[in-house]
Amino acid sequence: MATIKKIKEEILNKFEFFYKNYSLVWILAFFVSIRSILKFFSRLLYEWLGPYNWDTPIYWAVGRGLLNGLKPYTDLWETKPPGIFFLSALSLLLTGNVWFLNFFQVIVLIFTAIAPLLFLLFYKKEKRVKSFFPYFVAIVGGIIYALYSAERAGEVQIESFGTAFCVLYALLLAFYDSSEKKIPWFLIIGMAISMLFSIGLKEPFFLITVAIALIFCNSRKDYIMGFVLPLLLGGVLGIVALLVSGIFEPYIKEYLRYMLSSHLNRYGPIWERGFLFGLLWKDMNSFDMGLGTLTLSIFFSYLFVKLKEIKNRFIFQDVKYYLRNLLKNLLRISFFIVKAFLIAYLSMLAVGAAGDFYNHHYAFAIATYVALFIYILRGYINNISFVTKSGILLVLGIMIVCAVVSLPVISYNTRLADIRNHDLYARSEAMYVDKVLDKMNINRYFFIGPLGQQLYGYTKHSPYNPFFQIYDFFYPGNEYFKQMFISNIQKSDIIVFDNYYILDLTNWTQGYINSNFSDIPWPEVSNINRSYKKYTIYFRKK
Repeated sequence: MATIKKIKEEILNKFEFFYKNYSLVWILAFFVSIRSILKFFSRLLYEWLGPYNWDTPIYWAVGRGLLNGLKPYTDLWETKPPGIFFLSALSLLLTGNVWFLNFFQVIVLIFTAIAPLLFLLFYKKEKRVKSFFPYFVAIVGGIIYALYSAERAGEVQIESFGTAFCVLYALLLAFYDSSEKKIPWFLIIGMAISMLFSIGLKEPFFLITVAIALIFCNSRKDYIMGFVLPLLLGGVLGIVALLVSGIFEPYIKEYLRYMLSSHLNRYGPIWERGFLFGLLWKDMNSFDMGLGTLTLSIFFSYLFVKLKEIKNRFIFQDVKYYLRNLLKNLLRISFFIVKAFLIAYLSMLAVGAAGDFYNHHYAFAIATYVALFIYILRGYINNISFVTKSGILLVLGIMIVCAVVSLPVISYNTRLADIRNHDLYARSEAMYVDKVLDKMNINRYFFIGPLGQQLYGYTKHSPYNPFFQIYDFFYPGNEYFKQMFISNIQKSDIIVFDNYYILDLTNWTQGYINSNFSDIPWPEVSNINRSYKKYTIYFRKK
């Protein structure tokens, strides 16, 4: 026992020296912090300047449709819940353009970055951390995950928005103290709103909120007050919003019917995708060679902190008590192991829910990583010894330094120039189509082509459904979209053509256009200037 005590004292002395006297560490931390902050500000500036991804014009188009009196799903189809459409409509209503979404993108990335730091600053003022190193770990670690979120789902991609709201849920849950007789009402409402917004932006975030609840909740009261009650309250608020906006029925009958049937199972059983943990590792390291190791270190640190808490709570008893309660203690540890597995499984399942594993889908799991990170910081403040928490923080600090050194070099100017080049043609063609439709007193047009940087994101007139096409809509047996396509092209007077992604409908469509349309403008609109010709525009024969 004396030897063990002596070893602990030596380790403690080394950590004291490390934190208080080792100036090289301070210098290294300073330069690492500066590098990460500069990288982050470069990304924020890029997002501020208005970039967007291939899905974003779809959100704009449906948002414009809402302002035009149309309903998502029945009038304008997209495989997303309505949250992003409401945000797009709000931006168009308040500002006349969609820049508010880029502003919001900057805000959610900043919040994701500073959430761990906010926890250290405001959790239990009487236990406020005074050492510099935990703040370094918190802010730089948060920035790394914010940069990862930005690269995978920035440019107004909704996973980064939902991630920020899930991180907010984790932050509020970290502040929740089940020992208090009265739980502050603002925590419950805040958790409800964060769950509503995250799930309302994309449903797989529900799985992430479950994973976060598993991280922080320990008792039945915790789960009821920290998960079930906010979920029910958020669900009620969501239903009210759907009813008030008039899209409750199409959301249930059209959107959920499609998403819960062919969409989820098109790549095989969904439950199998939750076991593909290697994909998470591969994607993190494809962004930053040090990120996978950092995240794995955070996960194992969480396991260590949690096991120390269980040990402190249940195992530090006299021998007789321990033997009498051995089974109970083993069950508690077994339950914790199951919880840890479920946290990883649910996070991977959220990533793989759609089955196609696009890069932005990996952003689903980021909120889990940040939640685990915040839990470790809470353990640092609350329950574990100085030697233990110093060791954990030292490991995480080293991993963070490696991750910052490995951050990729990204040419944002090149990206922005490419986006604006495509944007110029799409905007110009949108202006032309709007002028033609206004001149002829026509409300809508038909677009044939894939998603991407297309004019439907900019036209004031809304296109007919399906206003973009992908192969998944037209596979054999999927008659819903085929009938929608045929019905709406037959009622259209103007067709904007980019390319065919409609499989066996291609020949029929070509024949129908050749018989009923011409690429020569009507005499009434022949004098309207058309600066660029990105598309072939067909006019119905009179």
